[in-house]
Amino acid sequence: MRIIEDLRELEQEPNQLLGISPSVHIDQEKIDLFATATGEDQWIHNDPIASASSPFRGTIAQGHLALATIVKLETLTYEIRGVKMRINYGLDRLRFITPLKVNSDIFAEIYSTKIERSGDRAKLFKDVTLFAKTADTPILKVSKITYLVLE
Repeated sequence: MRIIEDLRELEQEPNQLLGISPSVHIDQEKIDLFATATGEDQWIHNDPIASASSPFRGTIAQGHLALATIVKLETLTYEIRGVKMRINYGLDRLRFITPLKVNSDIFAEIYSTKIERSGDRAKLFKDVTLFAKTADTPILKVSKITYLVLE
């Protein structure tokens, strides 16, 4: 995990790599739990028998499950000292590029692109690319904004 001692490190050098996350495993149980929580329970996500004859040859995770996993991957990748709280502020330019197949190990590459400060608050702008270890192309790309409450 990368420790950023001061937010100024990111302000002084835009477009720097915050880190490459460790991987997390996406199995059928996670896909099913996400479907239960969101109501997104199409056969391509939750029916291993029917999805076996699909072009994906098995179930795929919901795109929003892949997107939601980025929060966990970020917390495993970097920490900024002097931040009391971080809150999801928004997303820009989200693209789902490759379906995320069941039983994939995924990881994120996270770049800081810009910081906007206002008193004891800041917005951290990032470009995040999500990969599966077994896929040739990214699962998704998104520009993500995190609202930081500073100490």
